[in-house]
Amino acid sequence: MASSSIHITLHWLDRSRAQRIIWLLEELQLQYRLVTYRRLSDNQAPASLKAVHPLGKSPVLEINQPRWIKPLVLAESANIVEYVAEHFGRNLVPDRWKERTKTAEPESGLREETEEWLRYRFYMHYSEGSLMALIGSGALKNGEVLSPYTEYTRWLRKSTA
Repeated sequence: MASSSIHITLHWLDRSRAQRIIWLLEELQLQYRLVTYRRLSDNQAPASLKAVHPLGKSPVLEINQPRWIKPLVLAESANIVEYVAEHFGRNLVPDRWKERTKTAEPESGLREETEEWLRYRFYMHYSEGSLMALIGSGALKNGEVLSPYTEYTRWLRKSTA
């Protein structure tokens, strides 16, 4: 669990991937402050999110502690999940280095990762990269709309048919 001197703020936007971060923070029983934002009528995020992060997107996680000059600001859900898991949920992340390479650097300068860590890292990125593209293209081909951007999805289907 995080020290009480660590302050975590989640900037949450409706219909975004920010829900994943709430789930993770709750599972790890971390205390956090939630700042909520509502999408505009055109489904865009409000401009006030740009004051938090230049992308103006959500989720954004701020982590601060008294000895820091400014808070750490993290964007992109997979990046946030990796950071939080590595710093506050160590039991969620497999050991990275094989025992024999934890301390000694081989001549090449590379250390050898464990199979478990390599698999963990692969699936962390596969879900957002290759898998998401397959799910999205499958939804378009089948005529399903899995997005809040209904009109855009319909237009895309028509223009690629």
